[in-house]
Amino acid sequence: MAPENRTLKLNTSASAMVNLVPAVRSPIRPQQSPEVESCHLNRRFADIAVQAATLADLVQRIKDLLVQNSECLGLWIAPCPKEAQETRTFRPLLDRHDNPLWTILAEETCRVAEMAAQNGSVQSFPVNNNPRNRVVVAAVWSEGKTEEVLAGCFSHKSCTTQRSKKMMMLATTTIAMWRVRRLGEASSQVNRSLQQSLQLLTSISSAESFHHSAIAAVNNVKQLLGVQHVVLARFREKQATTISAISDVECLAAGNDHLLSLRQCVNELRGQTSLTGTVSCPQAPLAALSNYRQLAGAEDAVYLPLMVQDQPFGGMLIGGDKAKLQSKSFEEFAAFLSGHVSPVLAAAHRADNGIFDRLRQCVGQFVRRNSGRKLGLAIASIMIVALCPFPHRVACQSELQPVLRRFVAAPFEGVLNSVQVKCGDVVKQDQLLAVMDGNILRMELAGLQAQLAAAQKKRDSTLAQGNIAESQIAKSEAKRHESQIGLIQSRLDRLEIRSPISGVIVSGDMDKVEGARMEMGQSLFEVAPLESMQVEVQIPENDSRLVRDGQMANLKFSAYPFKKWSGPIARVHPRSELVEDSNVFIAEVQLDNRDGDLRPGMKGHAFISTAWRPIAWIWLHHAWERMRYAFVW
Repeated sequence: MAPENRTLKLNTSASAMVNLVPAVRSPIRPQQSPEVESCHLNRRFADIAVQAATLADLVQRIKDLLVQNSECLGLWIAPCPKEAQETRTFRPLLDRHDNPLWTILAEETCRVAEMAAQNGSVQSFPVNNNPRNRVVVAAVWSEGKTEEVLAGCFSHKSCTTQRSKKMMMLATTTIAMWRVRRLGEASSQVNRSLQQSLQLLTSISSAESFHHSAIAAVNNVKQLLGVQHVVLARFREKQATTISAISDVECLAAGNDHLLSLRQCVNELRGQTSLTGTVSCPQAPLAALSNYRQLAGAEDAVYLPLMVQDQPFGGMLIGGDKAKLQSKSFEEFAAFLSGHVSPVLAAAHRADNGIFDRLRQCVGQFVRRNSGRKLGLAIASIMIVALCPFPHRVACQSELQPVLRRFVAAPFEGVLNSVQVKCGDVVKQDQLLAVMDGNILRMELAGLQAQLAAAQKKRDSTLAQGNIAESQIAKSEAKRHESQIGLIQSRLDRLEIRSPISGVIVSGDMDKVEGARMEMGQSLFEVAPLESMQVEVQIPENDSRLVRDGQMANLKFSAYPFKKWSGPIARVHPRSELVEDSNVFIAEVQLDNRDGDLRPGMKGHAFISTAWRPIAWIWLHHAWERMRYAFVW
């Protein structure tokens, strides 16, 4: 926040300066008990920490709240100096009517500010020649260090020193809580970016062919980076280049002039590092980027090489707004995506040239070189092999889940004070997991107890006077206070959140949100015993008729590629489920996990042994069934 312009009245006497009062006094409020008023202030400061969008908005709200609830003559803030030798420079947040008060308080305030910054305490000192006015200095602590120092001058005609200290402490605590909330929001944004990148890699790897993988790559990269146009090219041997996909284009027409121009641009950029295009630069690579910028109709262009094991696999041309493409965040995110997309695209390309393609080439060469008797012998051998029985196995995807799980939720709405465990920790039954903040509840309890005592006293006095109606009203009021006290007392008894069972914390990394406000019923932790695990095997719908309870399933997980598990199918769910746009039937397999190797969420493959079938049937029955389904009624 920029400091306000002030004109110091140097000819004003010191006694006149220290007797200054604020131009706008606090509105007159109905008298309340100190406990109720303190609870009200705590709530309002907590609401500010949740509602403020920016630091400037936060400081403005704190300033308004201090003015409304006290006679604040001045308010100043000093950020943490960048160098240890620098002195703190205070900026005015509240300094009305060209108030020259700061010229008197500056030296003493800076000295006291250093004391508050070192030990984190709230310091105060009286203003010269006027003990009714005091300066209160408090430090804002974050992660064990001082971020800012807040100083305020208060008139103690209607505000005690203790009250002004408490308000400044609440103000600095509010700033620290707001920082914790913004840090949590920033972490959520990073998690969303990583999740979107994972979805991109999943869509590329799950495509049917390299062509579909390339289309998924350019369209997802365009959406993630927020650009206008994306081109993906694949490099071949002898300097040949192929345009594999263009964003928002399903089919590429061979021989198209636009496609040929794009291929020429990529050929000129082959072998280059990441480049950003400019119109005026005459070099050949940047001239190619300029040509692409015109073809795409974009303000600027970027070239990203796709490297696999330090070898160029392809390249990506990106067109979009100039301001966006030249930002630091775009450069980092684009480099991150290209580094992770390259190996996945290379794997998809290798899969297109797999074992069946090589087998087809070998058979074609054999047929061309041999004829007659050798060809007949080869056909007979293939038929004999095709009719040989072989154990048929149904290939399925699988995922590990705990047999039993318990969710631990927030018992009531409040602030999470501290977290005692982290995700992955082994806990015992009734072990302390987290503690809710009970300061506000205790203040409410004290206020209600005072109101209950007053109602009981009124009931006794009116009953002694023979006023039955008033005594009944006081009795009802006392019962209402007793019920409220019981509710708050029950919440105080549940401040400590404990584990309902012994097991492992499967999810719930809540140490990053300490001090945040929790909603009642919000899930905090997931606890599960891991001695026994359940595997959910996803059986494809077209193979579901072949799988029965009791059949053996052989399992492998990505985390342990050289280790196998096996077990009988305990149960097959009678209803299908939709998983990744495919109908599957879930089968359950129980596995012993006493060694603790298996963890919930692990994914892998399962092979279910069904029966002995001819090799030809194993190879061709899916194609035969699809043809009958399409053409035979």
